[in-house]
Order: sequence, then structure tokens, then C-alpha cells
Amino acid sequence: MMRKLMIITILLFGFLDGNAQAKEDLISKDSLDKIFSGLIDANGPGTGILILGNSNKVLYKAGFGYADIEHKRKADANTQFNIGSISKSFTALAVMQLVEKGKLSVSDTVGKFFPGFPKGDKITIFQLLTHTSGLSDAANQSHWVEGAGLKEIENLPENYFHQFLIVSAEGFLTTEGVFEIMRTQPEFSFEPGAEGKWQYSNRGYVLLAKIIEKVTGMDFRDYMRQNVFIPAGMKNTFIHGGIMERESEINNYAACYIPSGGTWRKVFNQIPSTVGDGNVYTTLNDWILYEKCLNGEIPKVIGRNSLNELFKGQVKTFQSPSGHYGFGWFTNEVPGMGSVIYHSGRTISVDAFRTKASKENLTIVIFSTTTPYTALIQNFWQYLFRNGIVAM
Repeated sequence: MMRKLMIITILLFGFLDGNAQAKEDLISKDSLDKIFSGLIDANGPGTGILILGNSNKVLYKAGFGYADIEHKRKADANTQFNIGSISKSFTALAVMQLVEKGKLSVSDTVGKFFPGFPKGDKITIFQLLTHTSGLSDAANQSHWVEGAGLKEIENLPENYFHQFLIVSAEGFLTTEGVFEIMRTQPEFSFEPGAEGKWQYSNRGYVLLAKIIEKVTGMDFRDYMRQNVFIPAGMKNTFIHGGIMERESEINNYAACYIPSGGTWRKVFNQIPSTVGDGNVYTTLNDWILYEKCLNGEIPKVIGRNSLNELFKGQVKTFQSPSGHYGFGWFTNEVPGMGSVIYHSGRTISVDAFRTKASKENLTIVIFSTTTPYTALIQNFWQYLFRNGIVAM
């Protein structure tokens, strides 16, 4: 999947030839509306699409379908979408905030915060950030949530279930549940920091959230709200880590649906999950503010040096010859284009994607509760090619 994603990204940005402003002017909202409307069921689950140009100028912003089909609530730029694993970028940003404040170092070991943790004297924060700790998501994959009717879902890959849906006392796996599994039933794919080894690990980012809680003495969601979302002006962004326990925050969320018998079936009002590795809900309008943070325009949230660390290719991922992972972001150096910085997010009925060609400052963001972002990106590129915007 990641290799295919990288190929699509390169194709998408291949039309840029240094005259970015002229290209921006050729991106027609009416034409893009027509393309995306043809791919997204107007009466189906919601999708939000955002395209930004130089200086985060909004080139395109639109919502399609319904945030809530039953209540006929349309998706728009203020709909709160679950962005899946793109949430990891926020966790990494929070870690670097604490590094800036001198409260931790990326060289700190897990054992410093949780004595007795398996291989805790070897696992470092750097390894957790870059997926080089060896912590595996494979353990306990078979424990599905019976009560949620998940085994009835049609055409859903089994790998969607991994660590997210292990049964806990509440019926769903919690952050504490994952931490307990890592502590008492550890599974490693390789030794922490082993040379030439890399494996994507959701659990590593759950552990980072636990470390942030340990260092700050705050609930992870509260820390993120007070130190990231509010300072950035992201008033409609929140982290959901339980079952509707903060209903006041989720007044405009995009419900999750799966196809069932020719119609759409709501899976959960909110997908229960852990924090740190996913489960950030945000809007297109809030995401514009986040891009300003990532561009260094809101230094009270994070400084330039820390941003450089987030986006720097810290370790090789082996997804492509030049593929690397920074802190919460994939990076790829493309000749003539500079760094392409991207991440996807996927869980039950959630398909999200953000990519940016740094040299040309063109960013594409897709949040969806049903439509695969790969199809949307491919069709956008085809539009650019057919209309002479793409230079092959």
C-alpha cells in the first residue's frame, strides 16, 4: 500500500515545473467539483477534500456526501473527520514540544518512565517515533469484538482489526489495555534499534502517548487540547479515546459507515480506539491552521528546529529507494521536486491522506469515511493531464 501511495504521489506532483502560481490558476473549482462528485456518492458517507498552494492559499475546499446519513447532515469544511494514523503527526509534535521544554530527550529510554517495561532499557523515544523499536502490532489479533457485530461486516480485510479491537472490560480496547498487553505480553519483530530494520508500529505511538502523560501528569487528550489544538486555533479538533464520553466535543463528527446489502450501515457513532496512534478528529478548516503550524507560522506551538526534525528523513523505510520516516511523517526525496512529505490514515470506514510537495508548496488533504483516497488522487492527476496542466 505504501509503495503504491508513493507512486501516486510522485505522479500527482510530476506536473510541477517551477511555475507553481500558473499551475494554481489552472485548477478550476468547477472542474474538480465535477471530478470528485463523479467518484463520491452524494447520498453516501462524507468526504472532505482540501488543496493548498503557496503560503497555504486555499485552492480547493469542499465536502461531499453526508456526515450523518440518517439525519441528512451534509459533510462540509466544519465536519469533524477521524484521520486515523495521520494522528501520529500530532503525537510526534507533542513529543518535540516537550523536547523543546527540556522535559525529555529522544534518546531517553522507555525504562526511564516505566521501570521494568520489557526491553525498556533498550527502547528509546527516537525508536518509537521512527518505528524502529521492534514493537509488533501482531499480538492478539484474533480477539474481535463480538458485541459490535464486527464479524458481520462485508468485505472488510481482517488486518483492519489488529490491536484496535481487542476486547477490554468495557467491550473495546483502551489505551490502558494496549499498554498492559505491551507490558505483560510483549511481542517484538526485531531487537530495538537493530540495524537495517524498520516496521510500522501503532503500539509504539500508544506508548509515546503514555510517556507524554507520565512526563506532564496530564491526560493525553487534555495535553493536546491545551498545548496544541487551542494555541493553534483548532477549536473543532479533538481526540476521541472512548465511547462517547465527551459528547459535547462531537457535535459535528462524520459517522462511519460500511456498505451492506446495497445500502450503508453505521458501524459506530465513534470508532472506539486508543490514543497516540490515531483517533484525532479534525475539520478541513482546522487543518488549514495545522498546516500553518507545520509551516512554522505559529511558533508558540512548535519551533522551526523541531519542525525540521519532524520532516527530516530519520530512518530508511525500504518502501522505495529514497523512502524514509521522520517523526510522524513519511518523507521521500524526488529529483526536481524536493521532499514529498506524507501520511495516510486507515481504520474501519476511515480513509485519510495528506501529502505535500515541499519545493512547490502544494498540499493535498483527503478525509473520507468511505471513499479510498487513492481513487480520488488518481482521478485528480488524470484531470491535470487531460487539461494540459500536467507536463509528462
